[in-house]
Amino acid sequence: MPRKQSDKIITHRIELSPKERTLIEDVIKTQKENQRLDAVTNSMQAVGTALAGTGGLIAALGLAAWFGYSIKDEVIDTTKKFVDKVSDDVFIPIFTGKSKEEIVQDIVDSTGHDIEALRLRGEDLKEQSKRFCSTSSQYYDEIECQRVDAERKIWKNQYNAAIRDIKTTIDDGTVEDEVKSSLKTGIWKLINIS
Repeated sequence: MPRKQSDKIITHRIELSPKERTLIEDVIKTQKENQRLDAVTNSMQAVGTALAGTGGLIAALGLAAWFGYSIKDEVIDTTKKFVDKVSDDVFIPIFTGKSKEEIVQDIVDSTGHDIEALRLRGEDLKEQSKRFCSTSSQYYDEIECQRVDAERKIWKNQYNAAIRDIKTTIDDGTVEDEVKSSLKTGIWKLINIS
């Protein structure tokens, strides 16, 4: 149903006294100030959260360092282990036609040196050195550090003797060419563990 058109306009007005106007203006000013304060408060909360997160991260890293854990060393060790694994499982068989175990056995048979045991002992001594000889480690112990240093010197002498014996065996020509490739691979593996 259509509506009938208005024939007159009535205007309603609300008038405020000066005191009421002042009160309304104060409410509007307070509302604007609250909006500004909310923006500042939110910004401060964000900064506080960031600082707390950063502080927590720094505290965690400090605690990890106190326990002797180094992220840098962990990344390096993990990368080295990966490269060694790829080298042992992929490249050595491709270039020598033998597995890592066969190469180690060739070296043991030719020189009497078990380079795999020597490599593992060197890695173990390196870990012990990080644990007992680092002053930032929780396990720092001067006596243990001296013991580890003495064992590392003995290991280093065995390491040098193994390299010298392998080189001598290669140079004297008493082994087959097939075994020579194993010996050369063994020297390469030993050089990468020092």
